[in-house]
Amino acid sequence: MTEKKPNRPRTPRALTRESILHMDDDLLVIDKPAFVLSQDVPDRPEALTVQGMVTELMHALGEPAEVHLVHRLDEETTGALLLARNVETKKALEKLFHSHDLERIYHALVQGRPHPQRGTMTGRLSTKGDRVEVVRHGGERAITHYALVATLPAFSVVACKLETGKRNQIRAQFADRGNVLVGDRKYFWRGKLEGVRRCLLHATAISLKHPRTGEMLTVVAPFPADMRKLLGEELAEELLPR
Repeated sequence: MTEKKPNRPRTPRALTRESILHMDDDLLVIDKPAFVLSQDVPDRPEALTVQGMVTELMHALGEPAEVHLVHRLDEETTGALLLARNVETKKALEKLFHSHDLERIYHALVQGRPHPQRGTMTGRLSTKGDRVEVVRHGGERAITHYALVATLPAFSVVACKLETGKRNQIRAQFADRGNVLVGDRKYFWRGKLEGVRRCLLHATAISLKHPRTGEMLTVVAPFPADMRKLLGEELAEELLPR
């Protein structure tokens, strides 16, 4: 079955100062927009990337332009993306990700009502072409904790906490359970909601011990406009971590 490509809106050409959720001498957390790759892809040399956009923003702000990706968000996913501002911090953050000593919270809009309403999805994922599938043997271990946090007539809202961070992990695991993410045409979403042009997955918060100071840091990314419109402003505000 051929994947239906999203009807992409005009993509922002630059990040702004308001795109920065947190910045200090070591860490940078940006609010990643949709339809921007985290890093360069060989067969898409003209695509916008976080690396390039952040470098431009740092230049515009008169800040050192050195930044290092330590994790990725899917092209259509929005929200909190953590970068290191020096090599020492990059190495420290890579250790945190490897040992799972940080917390990442996502919110997803899904078809139907997940059952049970909260739990842990534990399985194995394998890449099949451009998609990731849940498999019984082989693949890589993937663990996602989730909870149903709101139900609306056309979809449900789930909060997810990643224990592992595999490619398309949340998308593939919910699709396997019959709760495809709203707008996720790669995993055969066939619904119709006005204004839905992408997979509605948002990296809402990231919490970690600062690698230099040792203090706990939590950064929250507000929901983007397309999700706020579907959720309503009151619910969108209520769902954000405090």
